[in-house]
Amino acid sequence: GSMLRTVKAGTSTVIYHCVYNTMVQSTSGMLFPASLHIYSPFKDVVLPDNTVVFVIMK
Repeated sequence: GSMLRTVKAGTSTVIYHCVYNTMVQSTSGMLFPASLHIYSPFKDVVLPDNTVVFVIMK
């Protein structure tokens, strides 16, 4: 993963998030490529490769 810094258009507001390229597995077993963007504090630590996480999305 990597830390990404974004400046909100027309403002000086800075938003940070960690970005991870990964695979999502469906209940049928199919795999789909995915990019997870997780809002994070400025000094948050990026998770190391091969970390297993449980993600709830909206």
